[in-house]
This record gives sequence, structure tokens and C-alpha cells, in this order.
Amino acid sequence: MNRGDFISVQSSRRRAANYIKEHFFTPDDGMLEIQHVHPDSRLIITFFEHVGHLRSMGVLQDESVWYRFGRVIRAYWALYRPAIEKMRQEAKDPMVMEDFEKLNDLMADIDRKQPNNICAGSSKMSWRLQRRMLLHGLRSFRRRYLELANFR
Repeated sequence: MNRGDFISVQSSRRRAANYIKEHFFTPDDGMLEIQHVHPDSRLIITFFEHVGHLRSMGVLQDESVWYRFGRVIRAYWALYRPAIEKMRQEAKDPMVMEDFEKLNDLMADIDRKQPNNICAGSSKMSWRLQRRMLLHGLRSFRRRYLELANFR
């Protein structure tokens, strides 16, 4: 990755953060369900789809991916799962973003093995409950989004 690619990704992350902040966070710190994927967010979730594919091929180690991206992967999956499910239905293809989903599941498994981890939880827990749990953690994640959106 060269410097230009890094700047492009940073710009996309900033625009995605602004979009999420403006359209999905409510004034009372609640959150609306995301039903579609903004183009800048698509770049990010596609990146995680590629990371999942590379991990499944053995190019990337599970723990390295977890250490660098684990919470971000879990947060993006929690945010975009409804939109991805809608994409799957529209495409009539259950494999859309499958590697991203498997990567999220792997990150959850690794989280459960870590002591005192805020993201740890039962594998049988419904995704809605996981999402609510993550929303508590996303309040601090929201502050990061706001900082990112204001980062120059």
C-alpha cells in the first residue's frame, strides 16, 4: 500500500464515519438500523471481506487479524449486518460478504477466549442481543467516529 492508497482509505473512513454520524445516531445516543451500504462504507466492508478471504487461505494469522482489526470488524458487522442481509436477498445470493461474516464469527470466538473482554459473549446469543451489547461499546466507538470525522 502506498501513501496515496492510505490517504484514500482514510478519506473513505472519514466520509463513512460522517455518514453514520449524520444518518444513524439519534440525539438520545440511540441508533437506527442501517438498511443500505454507503459507497464509502462498502469500501470498508469489502476490505474486511478480502481480509476474511486471505485469512481463510492462511495468508493472514487469526490472532494478528484479531489484534489489529477485531473490534472494528465486530462493530462494522453489527452495524451493517441488516444491510448485508438485504444485499443477499436482493442478489438471491447467500454468499454475499460471507468471508466478512465468517471473519466476524472468528473474531467473536477469539474475543470469548480473552479474559475481561467487553466483546465476549455466548456463541448462542442472538445477533440482536450482540448488537445491543456492542451498542453500549459503540457509544465510545461513536466518540471515535466523531473524532475521526473531525480529524484533518
